[in-house]
Amino acid sequence: MSYVISASLTKPLEIIIFFFFTNQGEPYADKPPLFLWIVMLGKVLLGHHSIPFLSLFSLLPAFIIAFVMDRWIAPHISFSIRVAALMMLFSTAMFIGSAVVIRMDMLMAMFIILALRIFFSMEEEENNKRIYSWLFPICVFMAIFTKGPIGLLIPLISTITYLLVSKKAYHIKRYWGVTTWVILLTLLSLWFANTYMEGGKEFLYNQLFHQTLGRAVNSFHHDNPFYYYLISFWYSLAPWSILIVVTFIAGICSKVERIGLEKFFMCIIGTSFLLLSLISSKLDIYMLPLFPFWIYMSVLWLSRVKNYKIIIASLIIPAIALVLALFADINLINSNNNDFRFDLTFPAAISLTLFGIITVILLFRKRVICAIATIFMGIYISIFLLGWNVKYLNNYIGYGEICQDVKRVRKQYSLSDKTYVYKMKNAQDMDVYLNDEVIILQRPLEEYTPKGLIILPSKLLPKSLPKETKIIKKDPYTILVNK
Repeated sequence: MSYVISASLTKPLEIIIFFFFTNQGEPYADKPPLFLWIVMLGKVLLGHHSIPFLSLFSLLPAFIIAFVMDRWIAPHISFSIRVAALMMLFSTAMFIGSAVVIRMDMLMAMFIILALRIFFSMEEEENNKRIYSWLFPICVFMAIFTKGPIGLLIPLISTITYLLVSKKAYHIKRYWGVTTWVILLTLLSLWFANTYMEGGKEFLYNQLFHQTLGRAVNSFHHDNPFYYYLISFWYSLAPWSILIVVTFIAGICSKVERIGLEKFFMCIIGTSFLLLSLISSKLDIYMLPLFPFWIYMSVLWLSRVKNYKIIIASLIIPAIALVLALFADINLINSNNNDFRFDLTFPAAISLTLFGIITVILLFRKRVICAIATIFMGIYISIFLLGWNVKYLNNYIGYGEICQDVKRVRKQYSLSDKTYVYKMKNAQDMDVYLNDEVIILQRPLEEYTPKGLIILPSKLLPKSLPKETKIIKKDPYTILVNK
């Protein structure tokens, strides 16, 4: 994605644009500035866009979240259970995926969790240092500045709900009183004033209303039904989703008096889940701020499951799924209905199956913590083995590899014509790799095959093409040279 900066930072006398962004020449009001600033900073510091640099702003927040959650529950559970909770968190499908994908979601989740931790520290642990009353709204603002209004709504609704449930409504003004709103409104006003000065009224309106109310009420992106997260929960929190449900049911049905921490976690999970379900725009990753609370609530309530066999059953199902990984991979390798090279995942599949078998054995011996650790190790060793083949998988997860092939083909055939792309998502942004304009083809290739170089998915390769067309396959894409 190409972000517009009106001047290089090496020219201090020229005006630098920080709040108004464009993509392909069109105003880009989709995201708040913080993450885009990080992208810009990386290029200024390193001279180019660096994936390792940008990935730090997903990975480091994940570590900070884990540290905060671990210290938060430390007084209430044993060390071995805390270690198990860390392993569960860092092997949860969507959490580990978010930690290595370059998005702003993990950064926002970190600021939300920090704000909630500060609130709880002030309310229940009576840490009433003056700085806390400033840090709370600053963390909320940083969450907004990273991703948008969810950064405000989750802390606002969950904290107020907790105070109401705890019959402490008179404390609301302590956290959402004059100090908090003055800090928030001051920082927001500075942001919006700069946005207005750089992007004008239309850009500010797009960012404030179209990108917020539009997505909340009748989304133009990722519109999904109310029950979407009831389905996505099961695979987003895999392999621990069944265990989480079992412990939640046991905890809710338990007659043991709940401590403040349990009540607060329940308020966060319940109100945030309902809030995100009501918003029209839904993606699995939007639930990321709730994943640590689900995991840590689960380990808090693990001891409340009276029937130990239910815990064994909730873990043996994902363990059997791991056992079947090798057989699934062999079946996919033998299948002719896919373009993906599943033979590259074979070592990882063997690892998952072996660790799945060990987990099943441990569960039959009722060694739950060891079983959790084994699943964790199996997942990470498999990721390590899969990592050796990432260079062969690049074509399946991005456009960098195919664009390098395009450059070589253009040089080989001395092409000076345009580069065309047919039915590939976000293909217009290939110009970053190609340093040239990319033209999106709308008509079927059977009807119109233009002169020049054409990139398309291999599965959409037409049966009939001009005789002079050269076909170069670089699965999962194909390059056509039509001179």
